[in-house]
Amino acid sequence: MGLKYFHTPDDPRQPGWVMGGMPPTPEAGGGILENWVIVGPDDRYAEFNLGNFSSERLIIAINTYAPGVEHGGKDHFHPDLEQIYYVISGRGVITVGEEEREVGPGSFSFMPRNVKHGALNTGSEPMTVAVISSAL
Repeated sequence: MGLKYFHTPDDPRQPGWVMGGMPPTPEAGGGILENWVIVGPDDRYAEFNLGNFSSERLIIAINTYAPGVEHGGKDHFHPDLEQIYYVISGRGVITVGEEEREVGPGSFSFMPRNVKHGALNTGSEPMTVAVISSAL
């Protein structure tokens, strides 16, 4: 019997691939190489069958962006989420409201609800970001 509240790489249960249910490819999602939801509320992600990793408010996703790809943009915001982006690998620029900062591994940013934000991979390698959200 598997563990209920732990996940390891050899676990047969896998996180939900969100971008249209397609396997990750460089062409998927307009340059989003991967978008895996690890934990999330069933009302948002029921179709991905997160099982024991469904939550009430917490959302954790691992997103990987191809070089030159922007996620969000100047008009991207969430009225019902607070978010943190934590850069795992790669280089880029994250914008939150009127602030903009070059980022790399270990950098993180906080996006309050209703504040416009985005991430741009400015490097020559993929940029991987942990996106941690709280549904309000």
